[in-house]
Amino acid sequence: MKPNEIGVFLKCTGIQDPEKALAAVKELGLNVIQVSKLPDEYYSEEGARRFVELLERYGIKASSVVIVHEGERYSNWQTVEKTVGYLPPETLQDRLEYSRRCIDFAAAVGAPTVTTHMGVLPHDSSAAGYPRLLGAVREVASYCKSREVILALETGQETAAGLVEFIDHVGEDVKVNFDGANFIIYGLDDPLEALEILKDLIVSVHAKDGLPPTEPGLLGKEVPLGEGKAEVCETVRKLVRSGYAGPFIMEIYAGKDRLSELRKGKAFLENCLEHV
Repeated sequence: MKPNEIGVFLKCTGIQDPEKALAAVKELGLNVIQVSKLPDEYYSEEGARRFVELLERYGIKASSVVIVHEGERYSNWQTVEKTVGYLPPETLQDRLEYSRRCIDFAAAVGAPTVTTHMGVLPHDSSAAGYPRLLGAVREVASYCKSREVILALETGQETAAGLVEFIDHVGEDVKVNFDGANFIIYGLDDPLEALEILKDLIVSVHAKDGLPPTEPGLLGKEVPLGEGKAEVCETVRKLVRSGYAGPFIMEIYAGKDRLSELRKGKAFLENCLEHV
């Protein structure tokens, strides 16, 4: 991959069939994807080989693979706490097993990084969920190391300072997938201040924009790039100036015509990069 390429979260094409989605990515003039949840048959040796063939056919590289678990919901704070990541105890073992499958898939397709939302980090480290998250992330990070893949935790469901403290407690080589819009959508942090705290850990970046919550307990909403409060252009510029050479992965769900919104997003990011 070239430095600071623009890529796309594959699911954001709105196309379920992986081959058709990759064809759409190529038509957008993009060469990098973050692999979102694929049909289960791809998370096997044969499935990974098939996906590699598709990547090679379209000349596309996978910068990372996202672990997305069945049953995760993001409608409000309560559903996020109850359903996302490794926090819910009743799904923990199944999700750890699925994480290992995703890591094996990443290693097989040559994606250097695996990213995930670990779940809502309790404010109090003595809360029951904190050691559960700590143990789960430690186990996933250790398995990543064994497969020569990097684990990057996606930002936004905790403060940047809280995430750094948690990663220090994990004691494994854990990095960060920076999503500045999530700090706005969850109402937890200023994205540029968070960037300063996390910049030395960032190995992957989502280009997304959002507006803050309007009521307690609710989440904010995603909006097209440049129309929210996530300071996307300034984030891009600060990262490039600080030496970040990885891709900027568009995660855009806003708008009825997904591919049209991705074209607009690509143009927006190209303009940001032209004025670093």
